[in-house]
Amino acid sequence: MLVIYERNMLERITGNAIVHGEKRGYFDEHIYAGLKTFIGGDTRLPEGKDREFSIPSFEAVVKEINSYALHQDVRVRIISETLNQILDEISVSKRYPSFLLSYLCRETLKHAVLRKFNKVIGGECVDLLGLSHKIGDNVAEANDVFLSLRICDPSVYTGDFLCIMLNEMIAVKSQLGILVDKSGNPLYQYKFVAGENGALSVFDKKVFKMIILDGATSESRYIQEALLEEKMNILRNCLFGVDADPVKVLACKLRIWLDVIVTLDGIKGAELPFVESNILCGDALISRFSLKDDLLVALKNINQTVADYQKLADNIKLTKEPDGRHYLKELM
Repeated sequence: MLVIYERNMLERITGNAIVHGEKRGYFDEHIYAGLKTFIGGDTRLPEGKDREFSIPSFEAVVKEINSYALHQDVRVRIISETLNQILDEISVSKRYPSFLLSYLCRETLKHAVLRKFNKVIGGECVDLLGLSHKIGDNVAEANDVFLSLRICDPSVYTGDFLCIMLNEMIAVKSQLGILVDKSGNPLYQYKFVAGENGALSVFDKKVFKMIILDGATSESRYIQEALLEEKMNILRNCLFGVDADPVKVLACKLRIWLDVIVTLDGIKGAELPFVESNILCGDALISRFSLKDDLLVALKNINQTVADYQKLADNIKLTKEPDGRHYLKELM
């Protein structure tokens, strides 16, 4: 989770006392049962009875979740805890320690960022601090360079690596001084830190005070809206993934979606965004084209260019209507 809720804050949000100092949970058994059946089919049929099993699309699951009438103040928490339980059950047989994934993401990203920026700006920076000095006030240009990074997980499983990488990228942008709000203004006053479990913490650098992102203050909402915009930009441009198992692809998309919507925790009336991530079902080791093939020739044969393909991919991510996305995917 993005935020760790303390005892007194939980009491203020829920209006309930917490017995024996324990935090109140938001797990909902009815939603859990309904979603598990919706995603995995009806498991209650007698043994020996065949049943049709078809994996629902990511769009269908999000639509199902949005159909639940939930209290606005705790909607994100209910969805997060309940859906995370299902995702944890899917991935229980193969979960890498979060601190290990955090280390891998942090080291991979640091070297990728330094290599990319040194190549573009012709520098010889050896650490992120030196790079931040080199960038200076060129925030917009630096963001363009950062968003040109491409990081791919060839076996996403259930998305742990990509989710942790997403938050590490936010932390690195903060360290470089290029994390911005919706209007493009740098968030110099705040420091975003990715912990060993991949979760983000936000601090006011002037007083080194942790800021609770619960939607209760204008400052909290301002930071949350900035985070939402930044995460969406990174997902559209930088992070990619493949897995041969369609169940894992769905689980990965849902885990990424949860990581994004949790930034809206506590904001009343906030519309849960549809997050079209670059996660595809397929075999990362097998291509429809030979490694020696020139894709420009293949595209030319169907009167298309690389720019046409890129524009189509961008339109799929930006289109909100399910029917429109389905049409564009078929066209692709």
